[in-house]
Order: sequence, then C-alpha cells, then structure tokens
Amino acid sequence: MPYIQQPMRDILDPFVHELVSIVSRIDALHPESRPGDLNYIITTLIIGILGNEPHYKDYNEIIGVLECVKSELYRRQVSGYEDKKAIENGDVYKEGD
Repeated sequence: MPYIQQPMRDILDPFVHELVSIVSRIDALHPESRPGDLNYIITTLIIGILGNEPHYKDYNEIIGVLECVKSELYRRQVSGYEDKKAIENGDVYKEGD
C-alpha cells in the first residue's frame, strides 16, 4: 500500500516529483508515447531492483506490489470516475444487477 510514513516520503518525493516532471514534459510533446514510456520506466525500475540473480520470491514480491498498485488505483480513482460517468451518461446495469 502506498501509505508510507512521512520521513520516507520526504526522502522519496523529490525524486518522484522530478520523474513526474520529466514524463509530463515528454507527454506534452508526444502524448501517444505515454503508455510505452511508463512501461519502460516501471520495467527498468523493477529490473534494477531485482538485480542480477533474482529468486522466485523476488518476482513474486514485485508482482504482488504491481497487483496492489493496480487495485488501489482502481479503488481510489477509477471506481469513482466510473460512478460519475454512469450518473452523467446513464447506467448500463439494471437495478439489482
């Protein structure tokens, strides 16, 4: 879960904000490349963290983190967006579905 303590956020945030700034500048010039750029960044970060001789537990841990990131993003951001759009555009699910 991304809710780490403030002292660690204070260490990591400057690097994260710089990376976001760089990706945003690239995205402004080439928005179609964002999915590939994000995939590259995440993949390269994971490969660097895994090192030269990863074990199954390392892969398992990374996959678990990625699944949790995906689930939390959906829970906190996408779900509310979808609820809003269902109200705006009409729900496709019938009452009780």
